[in-house]
Amino acid sequence: MKKLILKLLLLFIIIVVIDSLFSLFLDLGRPRDYQLFIDSKNQFDYGKGYDIICIGDSHTADAVVPSVVSEGSGLSCFNFGVYHQSPVEEYFLVQDILSMVPHRPEYILLGTNPEMFCRKITAGKYTPMFIRNPAVFTDLLKTTKTQNFSIFTSSGKKMDLLKPAFKVLMTGKKLDKVKRKITKVDNGYLVNISQGEDEPQEATPSKTERVDAQEEYFRKTVKLIKDKNIKIIIFNPPLTPQYRQEVENMEFYRDFHDTVNKIAGEEGIEVFNKNQELDDKFLAEDFFNPTHLNYNGADKFSRLLREKVKKE
Repeated sequence: MKKLILKLLLLFIIIVVIDSLFSLFLDLGRPRDYQLFIDSKNQFDYGKGYDIICIGDSHTADAVVPSVVSEGSGLSCFNFGVYHQSPVEEYFLVQDILSMVPHRPEYILLGTNPEMFCRKITAGKYTPMFIRNPAVFTDLLKTTKTQNFSIFTSSGKKMDLLKPAFKVLMTGKKLDKVKRKITKVDNGYLVNISQGEDEPQEATPSKTERVDAQEEYFRKTVKLIKDKNIKIIIFNPPLTPQYRQEVENMEFYRDFHDTVNKIAGEEGIEVFNKNQELDDKFLAEDFFNPTHLNYNGADKFSRLLREKVKKE
């Protein structure tokens, strides 16, 4: 029996080592700006926690500068916006964070995206990398009906990098192309000075078909935060005039605003930039692409958001 246990332990160690080495190899296929994004979220201090935590997808990740929000308030802030994240994933990320930090935050700033109720139900491209509580991680997989058990391994969460990693290996050339020009990292926020020189500037939305479960989990996230007696601010990041003009008469866009405003009204929450009324304060050079801010725009938006936090 003792020999069997030793053999199983040795096998487990070998699997962990192989997984770790393969994971390092796969990282060759990740562009530098995306690697910085992952590294920035892994800097979250679970030992201390934060007074303000920003939750959302890439629109939130690019819109809120923690040091600007914290300025003058003495409140610590972390931007936990995750690329490609849907409301379903956000619910489990919030659950995970609140289960791991020593004290609950004073505020959670919950960012939106006009297409968030149209996202497919998946465990997420990046969210599984950041969930630490095994029970929450298991619930995420059950809810999204994820049957790919390789996602439990470090390398299994990165299999989309296999092809580019092999390309780097075969050519010996590093991936030079980056979307965001990052100058530094600020508590989960990547200081991106790019004005989208190499980024498509068309304003056409990518997803417009509603997925009702996304509204259900957005509601659950709001309720979870309120039940923990945490102050919540829902905010709509700015959009370019071109994007708004393209989508303002589309059903998914009207439904997005109606749904968010309805949920906020039912819960007694004020939506910041409720009807995109602040968007006119932003210029073309404040945007990375039609729906994402660069650092210029994020600095501007964070100052406005800071004033909202002060009034709460």
